[in-house]
This record gives sequence, structure tokens and C-alpha cells, in this order.
Amino acid sequence: MEIENVENGSRLTLNREILIRTLRKPSPYSRTVEAQVDSYMLSIPPAELNDLPEDLQDYIRWGIDSGTAKPAINAHGKYWYSHVHRQMVSKKPFGRVFIPDKVDLTFKRRGVFVNCTDGKVAASKNFYIIKDENETLNKLLVGWFNCTIFFSTLILLGRKISETWTRFLEDDYVQLPVINPSVIDEKSALEVRKHVNGMLNRSLPPFWDQLGEEYRYRLDPSLAEAIKLEKPERIVEELYQTLSNYKSSR
Repeated sequence: MEIENVENGSRLTLNREILIRTLRKPSPYSRTVEAQVDSYMLSIPPAELNDLPEDLQDYIRWGIDSGTAKPAINAHGKYWYSHVHRQMVSKKPFGRVFIPDKVDLTFKRRGVFVNCTDGKVAASKNFYIIKDENETLNKLLVGWFNCTIFFSTLILLGRKISETWTRFLEDDYVQLPVINPSVIDEKSALEVRKHVNGMLNRSLPPFWDQLGEEYRYRLDPSLAEAIKLEKPERIVEELYQTLSNYKSSR
């Protein structure tokens, strides 16, 4: 892959094998369920700098000379440029469903909570990763974490770390209500999956502007029915009204 320095026009060629498609942070994927990942990490095996390809050496030296690499050098020592590779080997941070570790409770900009991808990609420490490869299970979880029932738990019950932000730790996610895909019948699972697929590439407005949209009227009752709530459409309508009143009172 050829990269270019837009300031001086110089170009370097990097081997694609060391480029790992990565979700870098949640904000670029806040409007579509299926993330279009166009950012990468460099996964460089431990080796002496002079033993690496020449263009890669130049790129690493640019990181040193510019000061960009200073925090990594301080944290990881001589082979700081191989830190990502060690993480790839030890933690294997790859999956298809990605949950952010914190969220803006006002939802003034964000229309999606959980993202998925069309193949396995990596993610930074700003995400929790669901590593299961079962397509139906993944779509059920994507549907749940993006449905209004789940959004309401964030809006009404989230722990604030500032005026608007809440951070979720692993223990917090264990405490939140999450569906058990193994007890959902196949017909309900396929119905939810259908509605999730219908939202995958749609550009979604902030959550509050979705409450009257057809795609949400389809997804939410299908999740409520899948988890065996009585009168799912009525429950969803009442939840919309509760959220509308909550917004008006803020």
C-alpha cells in the first residue's frame, strides 16, 4: 500500500500484511450500524529497526522525529513499534460486533450505539468486542443494543462521568439487561435479523429523531416480541411516550 505525505508529497510503500483494519474510535461510526472501516494499525513483528524494509524504517523514524511516537517509546521501550503486534498475538482483538466503552447520554449526534462489520476486523481499547462468528446471533445482539428498549436503559439509568457522558466498564455491561439469543426461536431471530439488515447502511439521524421512523417501528416491536413481552407494540408505544416526556423535561 502506498501512502503519501500531503505536506511534502513524499511517498512510502508498506506491505499490506502488516496493515490491520481497525475501528479506531466510536465517533466515525455514529450514524451507520455497519461500520465502513478505512483506518489501519501497523502490526510490525519485533525486529531491529535496520532489519525492517527501508520505507517502513522511514515511517518509524518519522514517528520518532515528529514526537508522535514519544508516548509509545516511553511506555514500551526499544521495540515500541511492535506493541500492536504483541497485542494482536496475545489478545486477538478481532470480531464483527463492537460496543463503545462510553456514550454521550444526550444522543444529540449519535444515532447508533453498537456497530458491526462485514468481516472480522480489529478495534482499539475504546471498544468491547463480541468475537462470536454466528451471523444470526450477531444480528440479534446488534438489534438489541440498537433498539429503543436498550437505549432507554442508557438514557434513564446510565452512570454519568460528566454532564453528559457515561462510561461502561465490564461489570456495568454484566449488570445491564441483555437478551439471551439461545432462547429466542428461529422465526423471531430471522425477523429481527431482517430489520437489522434493513438498517445496516442507512444514514441514521440522532436517536431522538428516529422515534417516529418506520425502521425503528419495525425493529423495536420485533425485539419486544422475540423476548416474549406481552403486547409488544403497546409496550414500545408507551416507551416512546416515556422517552418523549423525558426529553421535554430536560
